[in-house]
Amino acid sequence: SNFQNMRIGTSMRQPTAQREANYTGVGYNTKVMAVDRPVTNHGVAGIRVNNQGPGRQIYNEQYYFNLLKQKNNEIEHEITKMKQEVEDINKDNQTYLTLERKYEALIKDVRKFEGELADYNLALDKYRSGTKPDDIEALYMHIKNQNDKQRSHLDNLFAEKRDVETEINQYEGEIQEINFQNEARLNDLDPEQRNEYEKLKDENSQLTQEIGTQRNELEEVSTRLAQAEARLKSDTLKQRAQHLKDEKTSLTQKKNDLELQTNEMNLPLPEQRERLQNRIKQDNAELKQMDKENTEMRKILDTYQQSIREIDQDLKEKPKDDQHKYEILHQKEAEINQFVETFEVEKTEYEKEIEEAQVFISKLLEHMQADLARQ
Repeated sequence: SNFQNMRIGTSMRQPTAQREANYTGVGYNTKVMAVDRPVTNHGVAGIRVNNQGPGRQIYNEQYYFNLLKQKNNEIEHEITKMKQEVEDINKDNQTYLTLERKYEALIKDVRKFEGELADYNLALDKYRSGTKPDDIEALYMHIKNQNDKQRSHLDNLFAEKRDVETEINQYEGEIQEINFQNEARLNDLDPEQRNEYEKLKDENSQLTQEIGTQRNELEEVSTRLAQAEARLKSDTLKQRAQHLKDEKTSLTQKKNDLELQTNEMNLPLPEQRERLQNRIKQDNAELKQMDKENTEMRKILDTYQQSIREIDQDLKEKPKDDQHKYEILHQKEAEINQFVETFEVEKTEYEKEIEEAQVFISKLLEHMQADLARQ
């Protein structure tokens, strides 16, 4: 120890055989846990001591009554909480319905304003493009008349639908009455006849189902066929092939006609003359018919042109009362355009047929002349 290592002085006593003295305090060696002495707002608090004793030993009626009362209070608290939640949900639903109705009203207003804006934009475009107000008014009246016609047509359709529904309800009532009568008759049948009826009824149901299945298959095949035809029409190569096929058929027919004509040339002269006369009569009749149709078409064309001139003259004289005539003019113009387009094609076909007939007659006459010269 430190005292033993120190040099003994005159004023220091020699140590005895007693144990070494401990000069440290008692609190220095005490083990203190800070967790067991928590610091609160009142300063350092001591360790709480648990209650001693085993607690309640006997569960009497009062204990169960208090326990039941506690659980009842908890249930009432939960019920109150759930009622409050239900009230909140109902309020939210009412608010949602109100907002939804308001949203629908606003949507209607928006659609209305969008339509008005589109009308204003259209009017502005017409103004910028220099369209006359009379033309706009005429277009408006035209559209209005079309809308009135469509509205009247829809009203008629609605009335027809109502009448048809009335008839359907009447027929359904009659069918139901007939079914009741049939049921009454079936109840009067013998068991054997009733079984036979049920068997026939099952067969009818099965056949009806098979018919429905086959009808669906037919519709599916028809749809596939329509799609294939659409693809065929849209395919350029296939269209070309179809055109070549039709052209081949036409050329084959012409070849057969030429072979027939060649065979006719090999016939005896009197028979050739008779056939030639018959063909000439037939060709002359066809030519007369073509000339007649051509004349009628020209008359119709002149009539249409005269009608157009009269309508133009009326429009020039009465520019404000031209809505009905404007529609007639459009209709006549469409008819004339269609007639002119088809007229040129038909005229070309007729002229081609006439030329072919003339060439055939010329060749036949030359052949007959050559035969007469040889004789």
